Amino acid sequence: MYKPNKTALIVGQNFSDVDFLNHLKKIYSPRGGNVHVTIKTARGCDSIKAIDFTIRQLKISTYNTKAILLDGEKLTKESKEKARTNKIKLIVLGLKLENLLTKKLLEEKRQEKGFESLNRLIKCFEK
Repeated sequence: MYKPNKTALIVGQNFSDVDFLNHLKKIYSPRGGNVHVTIKTARGCDSIKAIDFTIRQLKISTYNTKAILLDGEKLTKESKEKARTNKIKLIVLGLKLENLLTKKLLEEKRQEKGFESLNRLIKCFEK
C-alpha cells in the first residue's frame, strides 16, 4: 500500500495558477513518490483571502508543507504575519504567471536573479 512520507498543500490564487501547479506536479511529483501534493484554488481572490482560505484548509487536514502561489502583489504586514504564524510559505512571482509559461523562459531564467521564488516552488514538489 502506498504511503507518502510527506504531504504538501499548495494553493493557487486563481485557476491559471492551479493549472500551472498541476503541470509541475506531474513533472516533479510522480505517482508513488515520497510527497503527496494537494493543489487547491482560492478562486481568484486577493492575497489576504487566499491566506484565509489556506488556513481553513489546514483545519480540515494537516500537511508537512504549506504554500501559496501569488502573482506579483504587494503583501501587507498583516498578511505576512498571518502566513508566518500558520507556517505557510508565500511564493510571490514577480511577473504574472501567464508571462512565465513559455518553456524557453522557464529553462533559461530559472537560474537568474529574480526567479528564486520559482525555484522554491519547484522544491515543494521534489522528494
